[in-house]
Amino acid sequence: MMLFRYWFWAIGILSMTAISSALIAEYFFFLEPCSMCLKQRHPYYFILLIFVLFVVIYKFPRIWFY
Repeated sequence: MMLFRYWFWAIGILSMTAISSALIAEYFFFLEPCSMCLKQRHPYYFILLIFVLFVVIYKFPRIWFY
């Protein structure tokens, strides 16, 4: 039941882990990604963007007034 309560955080952390592991493999271990690998990262970037927006809105609810 805990996962249902914190599903938003679980998806955000899993997306961050997937992108960070791909970027670490690319830049620290010098593994060249194929074009499909690069295209498969786009949904993760979108999920992280939405995640950051919702966290900022949740932590600072009065941001809409600015």
